[in-house]
Amino acid sequence: MDQPVLVYAITAVAVTVPCFYLALVFLSPPPIVTRPSEKKYRSRSSPNTPKPLPSLADKGSVDLTVVIPAYNETARLPSMLSTTLAHLSTPALKKSRTYEILIVDDGSADETSALGVKLAGEYPESDIRVVTLEKNLGKGGAVRHGMLYARGQRLLMVDADGASRFEDLELLWEAMDKLAPKNEPAVVVGSRAHLVKTEAVVKRSFIRNILMYGLHTILRIVGVGHIRDTQCGFKLFTRRAAQ
Repeated sequence: MDQPVLVYAITAVAVTVPCFYLALVFLSPPPIVTRPSEKKYRSRSSPNTPKPLPSLADKGSVDLTVVIPAYNETARLPSMLSTTLAHLSTPALKKSRTYEILIVDDGSADETSALGVKLAGEYPESDIRVVTLEKNLGKGGAVRHGMLYARGQRLLMVDADGASRFEDLELLWEAMDKLAPKNEPAVVVGSRAHLVKTEAVVKRSFIRNILMYGLHTILRIVGVGHIRDTQCGFKLFTRRAAQ
């Protein structure tokens, strides 16, 4: 190799590596710090005295954990919870499946946590737990927190806005039975296809449509184009997948 070429190559590496490192340092999000109060929950039996949460590393003790990330959801949480419990409390499921509901208040400015505890008292036969984050972490952070402290053999993340039909859980459950019969690591993703002809989609902005199609193109390129709705907030995980 010619000496000038070698010099250029070494210079390029000497410049690129530090720049890449600095980019990682300055652009990477700071690590999430879990505060002591966020490792506790309130419920119907302990509305004022928070109790310690279990860990995802522990053995699952119920069949299903429903993780609901909630930010300023006092308007929509009662209806969503009513629909959820109406399905989970059907006689057939009540006999065959144990569950818990974990509401993760993502640093709300309203009374989401207080409402969650109040609703827990209104459904005495259901295991509803409320965790309050001191700082808003965003939907992903709230879901992550709920997953880390879930007791379920399977974990369902579901948005508080009711965009997904909760009874479709059975479709996800059936698919999971086929995909992971021994609860090996697996994820089943729901779909909001039933909303395609509603105002929620018809009135979507031009820019948002462009971004959506761009995302779908990227997903096809990386090989997961078969997942119809990757952004759907209705996903079922096995405990091992969540771990």
